[in-house]
Amino acid sequence: MTESTHVVLGRVVSGRATVPAALQNVVGPCLNRLPMRVNFTAGETKHQQLATLQKQQAESLARETTGLIDIVKHCTDWSPDTNDLGCWIQYQNVEEEPVLDLPDAVGALGSREMWDIPVAADFLEIFAIPSQDGMLTVRLIGGPGYELSAKVGLLDEIVRSYWIYPHDVVAPRPTWPKCVLECSLYRL
Repeated sequence: MTESTHVVLGRVVSGRATVPAALQNVVGPCLNRLPMRVNFTAGETKHQQLATLQKQQAESLARETTGLIDIVKHCTDWSPDTNDLGCWIQYQNVEEEPVLDLPDAVGALGSREMWDIPVAADFLEIFAIPSQDGMLTVRLIGGPGYELSAKVGLLDEIVRSYWIYPHDVVAPRPTWPKCVLECSLYRL
């Protein structure tokens, strides 16, 4: 999309990797969004690129709770009012609607449907969602500033670059607005 070999995008992290043992059972919002710098080196394989990103993520675990405001202020030359990186990635390895097992009660966690929340024109988020049956769903949400054909092309590029055997491309689901595209894949 940018034709650049050096990009910065955001990644969503759990914020729980370095939480002390005494706080592991605390329930509450823990997600944080951190910048991630990606350099594409000529001749580097996809496997090498992913290994580099995985190493970078492992090395940054201790800083998962650092806020973007502090990162911008102390670690970059970005504008002080930077509050978004334009593109976010998230590995969604928790159930989106888990059922709660409460004694003598029926309960479930949920959230407001995100489809009726306004999306910024330049918003772009990419989710990777594994399932118990070995499938991986890649979901792309893009704001109205992106043409549908550009979003379909990006999703296709992501899928074909890093996985094979696309199973079911859905673009878009009838109940979703045009900003959401999804593709399910078999894991290698």
